[in-house]
Amino acid sequence: MITKFDNVITICASPERIKFILSNIDNLKQWDLEIAAIIKRSENTATIIRRGPALNDSESVTVGETDRGVIYHSADGTIEYNIDFRIQGEADTSTLNQTVTITKLPNILQIDKLVDLAQVAFKENLQRLKRLCESSKYSQADTMNGRVSK
Repeated sequence: MITKFDNVITICASPERIKFILSNIDNLKQWDLEIAAIIKRSENTATIIRRGPALNDSESVTVGETDRGVIYHSADGTIEYNIDFRIQGEADTSTLNQTVTITKLPNILQIDKLVDLAQVAFKENLQRLKRLCESSKYSQADTMNGRVSK
């Protein structure tokens, strides 16, 4: 069963900055508070370990760039999914569209309740991503030089 949901947010940052932050898997811990550890397997793939009880205590995440934005592919967890981040904007204002597609779900879970809870959780993470992208803590020079400080 494939299930989708969408979230949209406006961010006061350039599309390039947002794409850079999303593309670097090490930045994930800065806007997803459930992440306890990121174990890099390659430049674009890591094992994600979550804090406390979760449907996916750990999972493998691969990050890829597209012309429109960034895609995360989650595998090796109880639930598997893709997140398509589509970025549109100019200068310092962008719209970030997030489409989450659940591609694997155990039969024992009630999909409707799970989707409702997941959509809220993903939206909360987008709010934290927005604050990170808009933060003056990270300079444009850091973004353009390929690094965002922690």
